[in-house]
Amino acid sequence: MSNNQLERKIAAGIVLYNPDISRLQQNVETIVPQVEKLYIIDNNSKNIEQVEHTLKDYKKIIFLRNFENLGIAQALNQISLKAYQAGFEWLLTLDQDTVCPHDLVASYIPYIDDDFVGIICPQFKIVGQKTKLVDKETIPLETVELCITSASLTRLLVWDFIEGYNNWLFIDGVDYDYCIRVRRAGYKILRVNHAVIDHQVGDPELIKLPFGLSIKIYNHSDFRNYYIVRNNIYLLKTYWKELHGFGWVFRLIYFEILKILFEKNKIKTIKSILKGLRDGFFNLC
Repeated sequence: MSNNQLERKIAAGIVLYNPDISRLQQNVETIVPQVEKLYIIDNNSKNIEQVEHTLKDYKKIIFLRNFENLGIAQALNQISLKAYQAGFEWLLTLDQDTVCPHDLVASYIPYIDDDFVGIICPQFKIVGQKTKLVDKETIPLETVELCITSASLTRLLVWDFIEGYNNWLFIDGVDYDYCIRVRRAGYKILRVNHAVIDHQVGDPELIKLPFGLSIKIYNHSDFRNYYIVRNNIYLLKTYWKELHGFGWVFRLIYFEILKILFEKNKIKTIKSILKGLRDGFFNLC
């Protein structure tokens, strides 16, 4: 298969919301040479003029704007629909601050003709903390249960078949919900272990404790914490078995307790947790 044929199969997409411009430019410059088209959609960023100025000279970019923040799920669906209608078979989805290796798409290409693959993903290193990676030499490729959206290559025929991302989730848990529905539809998620991406989680802060101990908190906004709690409750109700529910519940409780104990505005944190619990149990917006 020629390079032109491979490019025709694969597009990329980025959802923006108040991006760091220099990081966005790095992101774009590394991915543009690897795909035929790059779809970028902006969710009503405050720095939209800077965004448009940064992107104006890239011929491969198709730029779309939402005039309100519609959330990551709906924006991903908008990008996926555009790529699908244009005849692309695969879409590489990227966070706005993800800078990919120059050979990321090339590392995925050997697996795109497997009709039973719904998603191809990399390994991730969490920025600022030790991450245990799978030995790429011993296990170069493996099937996994879940992956995050960023740097994942999604088969658009499967996206269409399972009716896309869940718009109600808005932001958190969108990727896990999508992964489980992909697997329920009979497709697998492949992780290419020699592809490794750095991933930033929240605004991490190291809290020092007595006896030389320390913990890390991520300082999510109250808005974000609400969705973390609400959507995790929804995911647990909907996919208890696939998420190995008891362990998932323990992690959710552990991290929310840390937020109450160590983050600055405890009253707002507690209110966001309570509202998220209520709306999660009753599927409220």
